[in-house]
Amino acid sequence: MIVYLGLFLFLFQFNSSAFAEGKGCIAVIPAGTKADFWNIVAEGARKAGRELGVEIYFRGSYDEKDEEIQKQIIYKALERGCKGMVIAPNSPSRTQDVDFLKKKGVSTVYIDRSMGKASVLSLIETDNYEAGKKAGEEMIKALKGRKKVAILRLKKGITSTDAREKGFLDVIHKAGLNVVVDEYLGTTISDARKNADKILSNKKSISYDGIFTPNEITTLALIVHLKTMKKINSSIHIGFDYNRYIKNAIEAGTLHGVMIQRPFEMGYQGVKIVHQAMKGTPGTYKRIDTGSIFISKENINDPDMFTEIKLSE
Repeated sequence: MIVYLGLFLFLFQFNSSAFAEGKGCIAVIPAGTKADFWNIVAEGARKAGRELGVEIYFRGSYDEKDEEIQKQIIYKALERGCKGMVIAPNSPSRTQDVDFLKKKGVSTVYIDRSMGKASVLSLIETDNYEAGKKAGEEMIKALKGRKKVAILRLKKGITSTDAREKGFLDVIHKAGLNVVVDEYLGTTISDARKNADKILSNKKSISYDGIFTPNEITTLALIVHLKTMKKINSSIHIGFDYNRYIKNAIEAGTLHGVMIQRPFEMGYQGVKIVHQAMKGTPGTYKRIDTGSIFISKENINDPDMFTEIKLSE
């Protein structure tokens, strides 16, 4: 069923500009499509495409762990004549695909995360370790001396969330906080919600003062769980990423705050760099840190901040 669903989305999830062929086509291939994060990446990519006069072929699999569908999308983009690709890899095997693309004269940029030592022009991402550290520092401040923390991770081996989790843990361990729950939730909303309910219900005898979730999917799963279990006021929840549900939870006080990346900038800069290479002037490889910021009830309605990091509502 998952395979058929992935194939269905592979065939039908696109916008009208996706079928452009020829030298003016740049493919933007996210790790998945379920999180709003990837829709904001698409907005940035399409803005760059309009400025440059190139068509953007944006496709992604439903599930971020669906390695085969992402591979199929890459080769479908190649068939359609795309001469550049912006990819958020969901498998180390993308290294072989990027090497093949290079032989075909297709320039590639990675966004959001790196998997393996691929021959890409650039890596455009958040410094995830530093962002995780910032989240840990905010947790320490919010707990005000309390010590027990739960960390509910995404999936082992995803370099972006692995780094956030490590940064968070390094900071709180140094401060003397104790991790009393440490589990993985999964890469889809349905799995994450189900696993959050199961894990925390099974550990209901364990008290925890704070909970950290490292991405949009895990953060949404915890928002729903805490609301259902009526633990809204008993624990500090700090998460990652942003959408209207997360915004509502922060404003309601059920979510203390989130670390926010700049997905619009990832899509925008990725297309710009690939286009430069398509014109014959790729420049040198570089890693671009798009930065991160902590959003809480104190600054969530600051219009200047949201304009700067280009978040969509």
